[in-house]
Amino acid sequence: MEKETARKRILELRSLLEDYSRRYYVNNAPAISDFEFDTLMRELEDLEKEFPELDSADSPTHKVGSDLESGSVESAGTISDKKQQGFIQRPH
Repeated sequence: MEKETARKRILELRSLLEDYSRRYYVNNAPAISDFEFDTLMRELEDLEKEFPELDSADSPTHKVGSDLESGSVESAGTISDKKQQGFIQRPH
């Protein structure tokens, strides 16, 4: 594969993978199967290995987990400081 063709495909894959990740993790609405996502990710990894000069620190291949917004997770509730201290001091 020529470098320019690889560069275009890498940019396309990064865009696709970022969109699919956002749909999966943030919107809870997967657009493709896990298998399809993994296949695209492997293709990107292979291209970045073959053309290391096209690799980028912000590539999806370098991200671990999701980038969920901190406000998007709901808490089940809280307990009072008194109950918390009682639990901490209780013998285990």
